[in-house]
Amino acid sequence: MKHFSVLLLSLISIVELVGQNYKNLPILDYNNRIADSIKKELKIEDSIYIIGKEYYDDTHSYEFIVFNKKSVFHEILYKRFNNRQFDTVFFNNYYKSQHDTMASIEKFSLSRKMITKWVPVYKYFDEYYVYNDCEFQTIFELTDSTFNTYYMDGPLPNPIKSVINTNSSQTIILANNVKIRFELIDKKRLLYMICHSGRRDCSYFTPISNLNEFCIIEHHCHDMSSNLVEFERIEYKQ
Repeated sequence: MKHFSVLLLSLISIVELVGQNYKNLPILDYNNRIADSIKKELKIEDSIYIIGKEYYDDTHSYEFIVFNKKSVFHEILYKRFNNRQFDTVFFNNYYKSQHDTMASIEKFSLSRKMITKWVPVYKYFDEYYVYNDCEFQTIFELTDSTFNTYYMDGPLPNPIKSVINTNSSQTIILANNVKIRFELIDKKRLLYMICHSGRRDCSYFTPISNLNEFCIIEHHCHDMSSNLVEFERIEYKQ
């Protein structure tokens, strides 16, 4: 009976917390207990919801949703994505090597909102989130002449050959050796599905300035970095 009461209270608090848009989240009977412990450990004042936990000896890993879209975790993620350092000499040399394979490099008239850094968004139980993972996350940057992919060792530039606006919600960019399709999914939040011809899956992305349009999933790990949840995968189609 006691266990049932705890579960019922957890359910009530979760419904009040996440609202209608997050009603499909899994109900975990340990959520409130662990959430309180994590909030105390990390000095979090915002409401959080645990979606995964893992313990092994003295190590632990948690993943939890922070529903405040202006949380300190959003600030941390923004700085993490925006302040990446890289070797400019390597970047320039690689750009030149790509340039040498093309007759000319042009500047294209892209929408201002598209010329920026783009960060990944993940779909989990019918809702979209930004994600502060313990592992490295690849982002990319679009300029008026290049498509730059930021890997762990720094960005690799791909000069743009052409831009095709097929309709108001879809843009296709042909860069050196790759085709990238931008498809607008949510106009209000500037959420795009982006399909890259060099990859098996499509992914959701948003301009870096739009991080605060999404709740965040925070991965807090201590000597452990394995992902505890699975996100929706989108199979690439031409």
